[in-house]
Amino acid sequence: MLERFYAAYSYPADGELEAEWRRDWQSYDRLVFDNLGTVGGAGFASYEDGTLVGFCSWDPRGGLNKVLVGHNGILPESRGRGYGSSQIAHMTELLRERGFTKAFVATGAEAFFAPARKMYEGRGFHEIERFAKSGQRLVRYEKTL
Repeated sequence: MLERFYAAYSYPADGELEAEWRRDWQSYDRLVFDNLGTVGGAGFASYEDGTLVGFCSWDPRGGLNKVLVGHNGILPESRGRGYGSSQIAHMTELLRERGFTKAFVATGAEAFFAPARKMYEGRGFHEIERFAKSGQRLVRYEKTL
């Protein structure tokens, strides 16, 4: 699914960022399947009329005051209909119910990620820093749950 989420993203021509992301996705898959009791059980898929539209995940290993929003997204054909916002609202409610007090997420600073930034901000996440990692500009947000 992550490949489909980012299919329209314009990776830098050197191919390094795309290769790093693909390695990260494979590592994330291994992490989930190797840790079904923690990270592997921390997420859900979203459907409309039985059709998959996206998924949301988090990493609970930081403790109750530092849960990290993980990979999440809406498939391109389902974007613009409020699914992303609904997923994040549902996720933050689940986290609150489970006793987590703060959630953190990072997303890209480029125009491609503007809908994600708008969605996080609309769901009460507040920007806390901008930074660079592997040549990509990122924005980190937090939300008190």
